[in-house]
Amino acid sequence: MAAKKTTKKSKARRYVGNIGYGFFLVFILFCGVVAGVLSSDSLVRSLVASTFMPKNPTQVFKKDSVTFLLLGCDEDRFYKGTMLHGSNIRRKYARADMILVAKLDFANRKITGVSIPRDTEVRVPGIKGYRKINAFHAIAKRGEEDALQEKAVETLLKGVDIDQVLVIDYDAFQALVNSVGGIDVNVKEAMDYDDNAGELHIHLKPGKQRLNGYDAMGYVRFRHDRESDFGRQERQKLFLNAFKSAVLRNLTNIGEVARLSKEVLNNKLDDDQIVALVSFSKNVKPSDIKLGMVPVLPGNGSRLRVDSKKLPKVLREFNLVDSETSTQTE
Repeated sequence: MAAKKTTKKSKARRYVGNIGYGFFLVFILFCGVVAGVLSSDSLVRSLVASTFMPKNPTQVFKKDSVTFLLLGCDEDRFYKGTMLHGSNIRRKYARADMILVAKLDFANRKITGVSIPRDTEVRVPGIKGYRKINAFHAIAKRGEEDALQEKAVETLLKGVDIDQVLVIDYDAFQALVNSVGGIDVNVKEAMDYDDNAGELHIHLKPGKQRLNGYDAMGYVRFRHDRESDFGRQERQKLFLNAFKSAVLRNLTNIGEVARLSKEVLNNKLDDDQIVALVSFSKNVKPSDIKLGMVPVLPGNGSRLRVDSKKLPKVLREFNLVDSETSTQTE
């Protein structure tokens, strides 16, 4: 019995270690693939040059570390106040479907972070009542979405300071996958889910197959099985390897792939920042990449509550706060 428990724990740690990491490293992995390929694209030229003259991330970001809030958001569609199938897009980036806080420690060459379950509730000053953490991006005024979501995350994770919010553009993601001719994956079991409000329809059959951009998006977003978020993050990891192979299969299109890769993160990072992150990531050992999940407890209905007793320890463990700050919040 003891051996079985140890195996289950080890498997759980492997899943947790991948939580949220997939989407963040899609961009970094792509850059690593094309860094040795000559192209007329300015980003690729910069990446090639960085092989010989690496960018110093501390100088580029003007900090010893940078903390990103990475969001994957769904679409909000409505008709006369009611969300319906086929209606117009009210807001392209609505509820945060995926929330990851990732810290890149340039001085110590480490990448750490935590994923926040989207149903975790939090009360933000100035906003009435408790709300799920994924709602703040959708209820904010136009132009203030990132700022309010950042405020909600910093309220939940006391002592954590976000430097930049990065929102994944799913349209660019689909175009990126299509630009390399699709990705080859082995779907373990049938995946079926319909979100009419968000115009997301996932219907994949088991077996080896090549997915186009739309189906690949469904593959990495699907969470409606017994493994929920854990299974989704494992699929994101598999997607990374499949995407890498697809890029190598289509090197003649590398300029277009470079352009679309920047658009996946809404062009929030300039060429110097991208090159600096690539230079940094190449020197980070796998053992120095550590990611986990915010500890939660069951709440009312589908809601979750942060386990406030365990949270300070988790934030210290994943290097998101220093010991002194964490002690003050306990």
